[in-house]
Order: sequence, then C-alpha cells, then structure tokens
Amino acid sequence: PTERKHHAIVMVRFAADCRAKMTQLTRALCTTLGPSTADLSMRFGLNSGPTTAGVLRGDKSRFQLFGDTVNTAARMESNGKPNRIQVSQKTADLIIEGGKSAWVTPREDIVSAKGKGRIRTFWVEPGTASSTGTGTPHFTATGSVTGMDDAMSIGGAGGKDGETSSRGNGSGRQRKRSSKHMKLQPKMKRLVDWNVDLLSLLLQDLMASNVEAAASSAKEHASFFSSHHTRKVGSIFSSSNHHDNTNNSDASNDMQMPREEVVDTFDMPLKAASLSQASSSSNVKIPPEVKDQLKKFVANLAFLHQSNPFHNFDHATHVAMSTRKLLSRILSPLSPEALSRHSTTAMKQNGSSSMSSSSPSSINSSTYAVTSDPLIQFALVFSALIHDADHPGVSNSTLIKEETRLASIYNNKSVAEQNSVTVAWDLFMSSDYDDLRKCMFQSSDHQLQRFRQVVVNAVMATDIFDPELKSSRESRWEKAFASSASDDAVEHEQASNLRATIVIEHLIQASDVAHTMQYWTIYEKWNHRLFKEMRAAYLAGRTKSNPADKWYEGELWFYDNYVVRRRDLQLQL
Repeated sequence: PTERKHHAIVMVRFAADCRAKMTQLTRALCTTLGPSTADLSMRFGLNSGPTTAGVLRGDKSRFQLFGDTVNTAARMESNGKPNRIQVSQKTADLIIEGGKSAWVTPREDIVSAKGKGRIRTFWVEPGTASSTGTGTPHFTATGSVTGMDDAMSIGGAGGKDGETSSRGNGSGRQRKRSSKHMKLQPKMKRLVDWNVDLLSLLLQDLMASNVEAAASSAKEHASFFSSHHTRKVGSIFSSSNHHDNTNNSDASNDMQMPREEVVDTFDMPLKAASLSQASSSSNVKIPPEVKDQLKKFVANLAFLHQSNPFHNFDHATHVAMSTRKLLSRILSPLSPEALSRHSTTAMKQNGSSSMSSSSPSSINSSTYAVTSDPLIQFALVFSALIHDADHPGVSNSTLIKEETRLASIYNNKSVAEQNSVTVAWDLFMSSDYDDLRKCMFQSSDHQLQRFRQVVVNAVMATDIFDPELKSSRESRWEKAFASSASDDAVEHEQASNLRATIVIEHLIQASDVAHTMQYWTIYEKWNHRLFKEMRAAYLAGRTKSNPADKWYEGELWFYDNYVVRRRDLQLQL
C-alpha cells in the first residue's frame, strides 16, 4: 500500500463521516421503521502499527489483515461507547504529532481489554466537522449531538398553573406548563417528528375525503349517532367553554365524564370508499399553518405525559405505531381467499348474489367500513397517542384506594383513562389549534362529534380491568360475532355498526399490549419498564405487593387470560 503520513487523521475523519452518515440514515428511516430506529448507533476503534495482509485459502477465501495491531483496534471498538471514536496510545500520539492535539481527550477510566490487560485509551473528536456549514450532525466529546436543531421550543397551550403531585391528587389541567420555555430533548423530538409524519399522512387522507364529500354533497352523510344513542354534547366541543377545575374541587358536578359518553355502537359510513379518493390524497397539500399547529399539538401532548418508566410518551408512540400497523393490515388489499370469504359474508348480509369480491362495497363491508372513513383512522391513531396522557404511574385501583382527587373527580371509575381524555381534549380544543380543527372537520360540529365519540370509546377500551366495561365488551362481542348469532335478530345496519364498534375497540386494545406479541427484545424492553414502574410504586409504599415476588406467574396469567384472547379474537376477524 501507499504510505500516507497523516493516516491517523484521515481515518479519524473517515470514522466521523461514517458516524454522520449513520445518523442521517437512521433518522431518515424513522418514518418507515419507527422512531426507535434513530437509537441505532456505531462504535469506532482505531489503532496504528504494522500488519500482515493476505488472502486465506479455503471455501471462504478473502483478503484479511492480521496481527496485534488489528487485535488492539478490535479492542478499541468493543470497549468503546456508542457514537464515540476511541483510539490507542499509538494513534493518539500520531494525531497529536499531526497538529490535532485539540481533538484528543484522555478517557477518564482505564480500559481492561481482553488479551491486553489494562490500557490507556483516548476519545477523539474531529474539530472540522462543525465548520462545514452543511448542518450535518456530529457528536461532541460528551456524546451529545450538535449541528442540528435538537431542542425545539414549544409555544401555545401548555396547561394551567399549579403542579400535579406524583400521587395523582390533581388533574393534568393543573400541571405547570410554561411551554414557551420548554424544550424537547433529542429523543423526544424524534418521537414528535415521527408522530407528526404519521398524522400528516392520515390528515391528507381525511382532507381528500372532505373534498370529495363536499363535491358530492355533505347533506348525504348518514347521521353518526343512532337514534337511541343521540345525546346532547353541551359545550365540550367549544374551545371557549371548558371547565377549569383548578380552583373548584366540585368541578366533577358540572363536568360530563368521558366514561358516560361511551356507547354500545355508533354508525359507520354506508357508502363505500371510492378509488379516486385513495389516489387523490397524495395530491392534497396540508397548509403550512395547519402543519405547524399539528406539530405544536403533538409536542405539547408529549409534555402532558409524565416521566414514568412505562406509561410515557414513548409508550404512546409505540401504541400509535402498532395501531397504524394493524390498520394497514385491515386496509391493505385482501388475498383472493380472504376476498372470497368476505364477499360471501357481504352478499349474505346484503341479500345480494351479484356483488364482486373486489368491489368497493364488498371491501367496505368486509372491513366493517373502516376503509370508508379516514376520520375514524385518524381518530384511532389520535386515541393511541393520548390514551396515557398525564398517567400517574400507578393503577386505577391504587388511585381509588388512596382516595386521590382524580379518583373523586371521576367517581372512582376508569380514573386514569378519563383523565387522559380530559387533559388531551382540553389541549386539542385550545384556540391555538383552530386551523387544525377546521382542516379536519370543515367547521362541522357533526364531524367533531363523530371524532370525539371514537376517541372516547377507544381510550375507555384501554381500561381492561374495569368489570363493567369488560362485561359490556364481552356481551357485545358475543352478540356481534358468535356463531349462534343470527343476522335476523337485528337490523343489518345495526349489526354491522356493532361489529365495527367492537373491531375498533379491539384494535386499540391489541395495540396497547402489542409489545407482548412482537419480537423478544421488544417484549423484554417494555416488560422491564413496566416492572420498574410497579417496583417504584411498591418502594414508595403505594402498593402492598412486591412485583418481583410473582412476576413470572403474573405474566403467564396475563398471557393466558388477555394476550392469547386478543390473538384469538383477531383471528376471528
């Protein structure tokens, strides 16, 4: 090889370039693969000295480098840290001789390297990366990212004055949020950006649907609430008429509880989605002010989540991602076998023998009309994002036992879930998001009511331990899907709407525990976080049982009685 005098400096710069490219690539893949993709990182290890090079004979012949220099370089990498460049004493000396002593920082601790014993190593950070002016991210000697907008200032609605205590004695509306001075950390910013991208895609579909509906006739839309479920929604949909319970301990007397809004069934669109709608959504452009408000809303929603190990904004994002994945499986083209099966069901329900298995009407029926309503798709992902807003980090039973203020406000029922709906809806209805709501609902109270109904039903469905809600869901499922159920027992439209409501609730439930049905590393990650949260409650004296005592048995019970049940129900669909 050609000798290069400053080879150490060249290789350090190459390592920094690889790191920057890795960062760019993982961040670009966040939208496709999920926000955790950006957590992937690289370690770099460099050493200088003589090596032996050659091609080994055999089945896997390839060019290789041999010798102690290569082994030491491998130890530099394996004993390094993510996104750091670690070099040996020899390489550090060469860098200093090349006039780049400012790049070199001795590592604080001594490295114990396999086969090498205890050796002194150094961190290296090229100083030229920040002077390119390209905005390419690079890492400082402390490992933090610079050269990018890693902290985002948030303005707008941030909540009321006063702080919610860690024991859940207040409402999230009382959390002290001086959002003008709050900044998102890099990881939280990635979560926000990913959720904004996801919601933007769904918003485009919704906008295309609104345009098409307006072109045909908004008056043809069927009423969302069936006659026996119609109720007065009062002023909860008006941004200027929210109840502020900051100084009113009896606010629950004049508040409508979200749980009281839950209905057994709500009406779905009767009209099948047209093919033009799907093709036109990509041509719809979200106005800049709407996109800004959407990003501001998601960022402020992130601040509404407490820093619990499990019930936090990271978990909400994972549930939103799982919800979108399940929705995509419903909305994706069905296999020929599935189309045939579903079209047979659809023809039986519609009393027709001429319906095409691939027609919009057939697909609309087989997917319980979810394909026909982008508003419901947006509402489901929205519900996933808000379902644990301001979660206090303990169970409803603990909040009730401690006689917390939250438990009193929500009548000791679905305490955390009702509070999440309340605080998130207050934020959403703020005047800071008027353009966003107008874009979503076209100034239609009817559409806003539809949206809230789906959100309330979906979030309340995540309370899986409430006996009343559990019994109601099971009886409705039996009525809608049991083999003994007859379509003649109820009107076709009511039966279809009941199935749709059950499917929507089941989808959000499955998404909420999706980590239990994914790869082992994902399950282990979230299971460990849940254990930490429950363990913290035990050490704080808020729960009597140490989760470590029967954690294994508890996990088996949860799988047998809930996770497997969710899987079986999903197979039935």
